[in-house]
Amino acid sequence: MSSSHNPAVTTAATTAQHKQLSQTERLVIGLSVLCLCGALVLRILAARDYLWLDELHTAWTVSGGPGDVYGRAVDGNQTPLFFYLCFAVVTVFGCAPETLRAMSVAGGALLLVLLPVVVYRVTRCAMAVFVVSLFLMLDYESVFYASEARPYGMLQWLGGLQAVCFFRWITRVCNEHHQHTSAGAGWLTVSMMSAALIATHITGAWLLVAEAVFVLCFCAVRREAMRAELWKCLLLFLVLSSPVALTVAIAWQRRDNWSSISDIESVMIRFAWSFGGMVVVPLLALMIDRFAFPARKSSPRGEGTVTNAMLGFVGLWAAVPTLMVVGLDWFEIAPLALGRYVLVGSIAFPLFAVLAVTRLSSGGLRWLTLVLVTGILVWNATAWLSPPFSPFSDWRNENWSDTVTTIARGDPAYPVLLAANLVEDVAADGDRSPRFQDYLKFPVLGVVPGLKNPVVGLNSQGTLFGDRESAAVDAAGGGWLIVRDLPENVPWIMEQVHSNPGAQNWQFDLARFASPDPNYVLLFRISRR
Repeated sequence: MSSSHNPAVTTAATTAQHKQLSQTERLVIGLSVLCLCGALVLRILAARDYLWLDELHTAWTVSGGPGDVYGRAVDGNQTPLFFYLCFAVVTVFGCAPETLRAMSVAGGALLLVLLPVVVYRVTRCAMAVFVVSLFLMLDYESVFYASEARPYGMLQWLGGLQAVCFFRWITRVCNEHHQHTSAGAGWLTVSMMSAALIATHITGAWLLVAEAVFVLCFCAVRREAMRAELWKCLLLFLVLSSPVALTVAIAWQRRDNWSSISDIESVMIRFAWSFGGMVVVPLLALMIDRFAFPARKSSPRGEGTVTNAMLGFVGLWAAVPTLMVVGLDWFEIAPLALGRYVLVGSIAFPLFAVLAVTRLSSGGLRWLTLVLVTGILVWNATAWLSPPFSPFSDWRNENWSDTVTTIARGDPAYPVLLAANLVEDVAADGDRSPRFQDYLKFPVLGVVPGLKNPVVGLNSQGTLFGDRESAAVDAAGGGWLIVRDLPENVPWIMEQVHSNPGAQNWQFDLARFASPDPNYVLLFRISRR
């Protein structure tokens, strides 16, 4: 029999032809690699900024011994996994902004590999890889949180990895062709990764909620009960995640603290742009494609690979985090409407767009949709992507390093009056417990752990120089006042300080630093007139 009639040879030839990329596809893949390199460069550049307030909590958490990490993380309403990893890095390489941010940069770099690889394996579409690579380079929050010493960048990568593992496992478990076979250790892997997700940050739970909704819908459509492996996965997850309960309980008691920074409008505007541009537009294209070209088959790249179940899962992954935080805030359960609290769902938006596009049978409609999605990504980036890139955000216009170094060079007996504008410092006067008072000091102790000056945490919304503070400065013969605020508010700050008659004997001189400009850490040297 000739080779032209041999099915095995024909299949091999077809497979080899399928693996070969056209010149256009090679060009698009090359552009994708350039975008990913640009994304990595942006993350590295952003990681050179000054450590700002929230990152100093990480510095303080890992500055003690291993026994201090858990308690200090919980005091900051954080789960401990990210901080233990940071502690290991700092122990080996020393404490510096680069080492404190190393885990986030690593998570961001891993995401740059994970998402394009997953997209190409599913779609075999070079343009799909380009779109997600462009997103990873242009999305402000993905770059920002992958370059700072907080757990959100690691959460974004780990959430993506967990979602991929979950979907592969759940479709294998629920597939009728596998109902009498074992899915291996998939349930064990998924339960461990799910526990690691919320051990990185509590808001990783939003992805787990989306997955639970997907499982319930899947079972309802199939009209069958949950399989035994699902129950085993759930029970093991509950056991592994039980240590997180303490963090949840403490954060729940403090939930009112976030009311001053929760912003439903901002979260919804961001969600509307992402959901409208990367979910609604592709869905409309799919509807037009089905009605306008009913006789055509779906794109061979997406047919059989990108299923309705996959699109439904990714859509839930994109929508549920925002719906959760907005719903909790709207119904006055917990004011959690913050952009970083929905980051676990951010990469689902471009993922949904490219998966949906690969199912379009019309080439013209496919290209039009890709151009629209790309245009939205570029338009969103124009608000922030312009040189110079440092500091990357106004939040990082905080020179705590020079501030604390200046204090350390002076008299160690001088008290440091600290009004850091923490959401928790409203309780500075009422809660005099040593543990809480130590927590209020982390902005300066995180920079120089060995600072010998006594530190007094102040209520940033209250009296900045009361009788207690006046007595402490008077006893030492001088002191320092740190206020985290805008430089243009200095006259108002001095007005508040001099409202206490005890301040009339003291002179408050504002220290000047070369950078950044403006600097939101205001240091006043207190000396006798």
